[in-house]
Amino acid sequence: MHQQRERIAALIPCYGPAGDTTITITGTGEVRTQRSALRTVLQRLLREKSIDIKALRKKTAPPGRRPVLQPLPLADGLLLCPLKLRLPKVPGDTCTGYVNVHLVESVSSLKQPPYQSQLHLRCGQRVPVVWSAATVNRHLHNARLCQQRSYLRESDAPDLLPMAHKLAELIYELLLYRPPLSKEPLL
Repeated sequence: MHQQRERIAALIPCYGPAGDTTITITGTGEVRTQRSALRTVLQRLLREKSIDIKALRKKTAPPGRRPVLQPLPLADGLLLCPLKLRLPKVPGDTCTGYVNVHLVESVSSLKQPPYQSQLHLRCGQRVPVVWSAATVNRHLHNARLCQQRSYLRESDAPDLLPMAHKLAELIYELLLYRPPLSKEPLL
């Protein structure tokens, strides 16, 4: 089972006949439905890998930011990026699913409300996403930055670590910056 976990391409929350379920897509394109909610499936995966989710989220959060919707670098080849994959039927239901960044081939726009974009996985499967393609690409990019930041250790290069963190923070800020719209001419 451990080998199968590392081949996760996507974890998708889904409403099934028995209630909240989770669809798992593997790296080979196999689709499995589990009768457990996504939170439970994720907790089992973290327990199997002996990972403390709170510590991981704190470690991967950009400096000075709340650890919300943080990517989860769980193992080599398994970097889970949170994306909004459904609309809740009941307040409090999980809307967020996870995709393995390493198995995403591309992102395209989709005009099938409520879905605005679609992920194309390397295994041939497609996953509809509620967010726009631009938002999805930004989250995937931030996940890649997060993974690079999480591998930095002070013992690797103590003089470079503060600069590397500051550079990652600057890049993150640039990605989030949207200049204010002005009605005045530029000249």
